[in-house]
Amino acid sequence: MAEVTCSFCGRSKKDVDLMISGIHAHICDKCVTQANQILSEEKKNKVEAGHFPTSSSLSPATTRNSLTSMLSARTKPRSDIRWPSTITISDSCSVRSTTM
Repeated sequence: MAEVTCSFCGRSKKDVDLMISGIHAHICDKCVTQANQILSEEKKNKVEAGHFPTSSSLSPATTRNSLTSMLSARTKPRSDIRWPSTITISDSCSVRSTTM
């Protein structure tokens, strides 16, 4: 059986504190820590550049309006689904539907 190594840095499972295994890849705790630092730095840079809204920069009304529009977009009926106009169940337990 092949030794489990980090897919990012190549460290062996015995050389790290924790190895997270996915379907086809593994990542060690050291690479997770480094990735988290990179993400934090990128987020900080985007906030400083004004490209990433922070919770303090959004008013309650703006937040409410954004959430309302997201929810209404998710609850709109899909027009590509053809719903049956009638469903007939016969005595032989077969189901027949007529689409609109």
